[in-house]
Amino acid sequence: MAVGASGRIVIDVDPALKRRLYAALGADGCSLKEWFLGRASDYLTHRGQTELFEQNRPSPDEAEEEGA
Repeated sequence: MAVGASGRIVIDVDPALKRRLYAALGADGCSLKEWFLGRASDYLTHRGQTELFEQNRPSPDEAEEEGA
């Protein structure tokens, strides 16, 4: 993927997904740019940090035992 020097990000998405996303964001009074910048900022802030409840999740082996 080419990464240019401009501030633009261009992605191709399914048209139906695009319509649903714009409709949901519009209903929430949010623009796609606002939503994206918020999500990107959150991702970069929390990237690599352990989730608060990660320690309380059962290991795959424990989860199997509980389901058995």
